[in-house]
Amino acid sequence: MEITEREPTSHSDIQSETSATSSLTQRIEDYFSLLVEFSSDVLLVIGEGALIVFAGGAGLRELGYESAAVIGKPAAQFIHPDDVAEQSQLARRAVAEPGVAIRSEARIRHHDGSWIACEIISCTTRGPEGKTVLITTMRNISERLEAAGKIRESEATLRRIFDASPDVISATSATRPSRTAPRGASTV
Repeated sequence: MEITEREPTSHSDIQSETSATSSLTQRIEDYFSLLVEFSSDVLLVIGEGALIVFAGGAGLRELGYESAAVIGKPAAQFIHPDDVAEQSQLARRAVAEPGVAIRSEARIRHHDGSWIACEIISCTTRGPEGKTVLITTMRNISERLEAAGKIRESEATLRRIFDASPDVISATSATRPSRTAPRGASTV
């Protein structure tokens, strides 16, 4: 396909270009709508007064909410009380540094009242009316945190076994120096 730039010469040329532009705009909006609908993240736009003005994504349903249930509500209403001050401070930082992605973690209230650990990425931009809005994505990280906790527990258990062993145990790794004798072992 060759794209050439030319001036419209007739009313029908202008209608054709307007129709093509409208069609392209509609396709882009359709693609965007599908991206939002099937995103595994929670997608939010937070406007003046820290009110949620847009909410979407499959992650929102994972938290037990439909868009209509959160739009118009204060964002802080869904954040664990112990995390609100930090999240407010990070939102102020995002406003002070437009275009910079701010990462954090907070507990977000599930519709059933439980708390879900989420990773949050926020960035400010100008909305359609020229006002500053906070664009936020959230992702449930509960399983990731649980897995990391299990790994830490396993490592601690292995460390206790290693340190209590009267035998010489050799542990080697390409990235760590080897440790050949635990504290409880007699030297060889």
